[in-house]
Amino acid sequence: MLPGAARMGLLRAAGRQVNNPLVFVLLAAATVTLLLGEYVDAWVILGVVLVNVSIGLLQEIRAEAALDALRSLVPTHSVVVRGGIRTEVPSEYLVPGDLVLLEAGEKVPADIRLVRESGLEVDESMLTGESEPASKDEVVLPLTTPVADRRNMLYGGTLVTTGSGAGVVVATAGETSLVRFSGSWAGSSQHPVHSPEKSAPSARR
Repeated sequence: MLPGAARMGLLRAAGRQVNNPLVFVLLAAATVTLLLGEYVDAWVILGVVLVNVSIGLLQEIRAEAALDALRSLVPTHSVVVRGGIRTEVPSEYLVPGDLVLLEAGEKVPADIRLVRESGLEVDESMLTGESEPASKDEVVLPLTTPVADRRNMLYGGTLVTTGSGAGVVVATAGETSLVRFSGSWAGSSQHPVHSPEKSAPSARR
């Protein structure tokens, strides 16, 4: 990316952080405080605004960096079953509901809920910090199960180290757990978020 384009992207991101009702309220409060001659209070309020905008901007930058990292990690193509037919599609065209087949050595292209597996283990260190591969199975778990204990889930960007499996896509691209957890703005991780479906070059199921 050219330096000028990077600066423009940074300015747009900063503008999105400023365009916030809380920021408007604080700026209005700072203006009123200045008019009343309470300069110290006004500067304190402006400092709060600056910290709030800076934190939001940092989180957005981290989330974008995580998304770029995920794009570089996912395979170019994924094996899916659509309409009962096994086929290969570009990973960027995966949508929630696709049945994806995975083998040892492959990167997981999206957040996937397992429906079957055979000796499946996945390296999730980049997401959970665990150094040992996680064993997976298709057991049904409560929504409140911590991410590191969700044996029935595969997360985009992680690596299948052993075995094979098949599962249904529940989130893609910027809605995957790796990206959402990298930017703390994402909120609770207890409920999967489904991304809008993209148009794919092949027929839908």
